Amino acid sequence: MAHLIREQVIRQRLNWFRKAQELGSITDACVFFGISRKTYYKWRTRYVASQGDRLSLADRSRRPHTHPRQVGTRMARRLRRWRRRTGYGPRRLRWHLLRTGLRGAFPFQIAMVQTDNDATFTNWYTGAPKTAPDTAVRLHPFTLACEAAGIRHRTIRPRSPHLNGKVERSHRIDEEEFYRGRRCRSVAELRTRHRRFNQFYNTARPHGGHNGLTPLERLRQYAPYRGLRRLAL
Repeated sequence: MAHLIREQVIRQRLNWFRKAQELGSITDACVFFGISRKTYYKWRTRYVASQGDRLSLADRSRRPHTHPRQVGTRMARRLRRWRRRTGYGPRRLRWHLLRTGLRGAFPFQIAMVQTDNDATFTNWYTGAPKTAPDTAVRLHPFTLACEAAGIRHRTIRPRSPHLNGKVERSHRIDEEEFYRGRRCRSVAELRTRHRRFNQFYNTARPHGGHNGLTPLERLRQYAPYRGLRRLAL
């Protein structure tokens, strides 16, 4: 069916050209078929550029080549495997994956992420030559990743570490209570120990900035999270 429709479209546009030649007037041909001169010239130009290839008159797909929310290759394979194994549709498959442990890292939608101006997060101070002030700065991969997830990325003012105080304090705690005096034999061991430390930090360690409450206890003070039992790591 799709092939027949495409063929009809191609023939219709070829008829535009024939009618214009027959009448000796592009304007009259456009009036006859009820199209604009702009539409006529668009397809005529494309037809001539293809050296008379009739397939150039077929409609082209408007589907984007990429999608910011497209899942990765590994995740796509996993979803296809579960789809074949269970026969579930998209909604039921989502429920199943949530039950088996596929969850977001946070129990809420992140609206904005604030960072400093290090090259790890932004190109504003390293992404273009200083001698070319009018050069557009290429967006950093971190910013693009935030946009793809629907998250706003904001940077603090230069030379203003006090505006990033919570992060700076977190780094200090990591250095004093986790890294100092601790040796790991492998990256895997480091990651395991760090997950345990994060669990302790979020659920058991009293926080001076929260009057002795843990981050989890502080979060529970907000109505949407009163029943929250743990923070995903």
